[in-house]
Amino acid sequence: ADHHNNSEARHDITSTNRERHSVAEQWDRLAQCETGGNWAANSGNGYGGGLQFAHGPRWSTWRAFGGEEFTAHPWEATREQQIVIAERVLASSGWSAWPGCSPY
Repeated sequence: ADHHNNSEARHDITSTNRERHSVAEQWDRLAQCETGGNWAANSGNGYGGGLQFAHGPRWSTWRAFGGEEFTAHPWEATREQQIVIAERVLASSGWSAWPGCSPY
């Protein structure tokens, strides 16, 4: 019986890893659309990072969702850090936060 439970647990971990991988691919596709996959993008247009977080003096999605835990500006953060903040934005606002490149 123990062996059966272990293989089930292994299966769950595998499917969780697979889900996490597909979610990461989704963010990579979004960054590809937003910035050609440039996670350090800083175009000076009020948006920054690979996923083009709004980031200006009056309003910053990056700051509002805790990005300063990592870096002052989204383009200074790693891909992984930007994805952490993007997951928070997605949970709050849905894919409409990325109207030009949203997968949904």
